[in-house]
Amino acid sequence: AVAEVHPEHLASLTLSRHAVGDEGARELASSDLMRSLRWLDLSENAIGDVGAGALARALGGDQRLDLHGNKVGSRGEIALRGALRRGASVSLARAPVRRTRG
Repeated sequence: AVAEVHPEHLASLTLSRHAVGDEGARELASSDLMRSLRWLDLSENAIGDVGAGALARALGGDQRLDLHGNKVGSRGEIALRGALRRGASVSLARAPVRRTRG
């Protein structure tokens, strides 16, 4: 049996590599779903400044957003700084890979 999904109880959502784009990011940012999410992975989705700005305005203090691999420019980064000031966590770059010797 398939469990019924209640978006108001969804705490984590991964949509990496789903071609979300700016339009999808704006729709997601304005949805009721954003209120319950604590972790949102939108990596590698061709999201630019418009989508990043919408997401930044929707982020609250205890939410984490992964936007690495997108097309966020300086305007989007400025908008995301506002979310950081409210206590949100935002990642725009993938953590560096460490190579081991041997």
